[in-house]
Amino acid sequence: MKTSSSVTPTMKNTTNPKMAVGIDPGINGSMAFLTPTGIEVVRLPVRSEKRSARTMRFIDAAKLHEILSVRCAGHDVTVFHENVFSMPDDTPMTAFSFGNSKGRIDAVLEVLGLKVVPIPPATWKSRLGVTSDKKTSRRKCEALYPSTRFASVDDCEAALIATYGVLFHVA
Repeated sequence: MKTSSSVTPTMKNTTNPKMAVGIDPGINGSMAFLTPTGIEVVRLPVRSEKRSARTMRFIDAAKLHEILSVRCAGHDVTVFHENVFSMPDDTPMTAFSFGNSKGRIDAVLEVLGLKVVPIPPATWKSRLGVTSDKKTSRRKCEALYPSTRFASVDDCEAALIATYGVLFHVA
C-alpha cells in the first residue's frame, strides 16, 4: 500500500468524505483510492487455479469485494473504471482472459452498488497530458504525487484515472 498526504486535485470535504477510486483493470492491474487526505494504491487481488496442464490467473472477485467494501465504507464513492477492450491482434485466449477480468471487476462494482463512470483510455490520457507510452504516465503521476512511491506503471495509471475523475467529474 502506498499513501500520500499531499493531494494535488481538490475534493470537497463533506459528512461522508468523497472518494474517487481509479481502476486500471487486468491481471496486473491496480486500484487507487483518492480522498481529501491522500492517495492509496493497491494491486487488484489475483488467484491462481490449476486447469489441465496450465495454471490460470483470475481476478479474485471475493477479495476484491472485501477490499472495496472496507475501503469505501463511510465515503461518498465514485469509481472511475478504465473502459478497455481486447485488441484485434490478441489471441482468443488473451481476449477471453482479459474479458473475464473486466467482467469480474464489473460484477463486483455492480453488486456493491457503487457509482461507476467508465473512462476510455484515450480520454483520461489526453486530458492529463500522457500518451500510450507508459513512461509518460509514470512521470505525470510522480509529478502529481511526489511523496508517494508507485511500484508499477499500473499503480500510476490507477492513480491517474482517479485523478482524472476528481479533476473532470467529481464536484
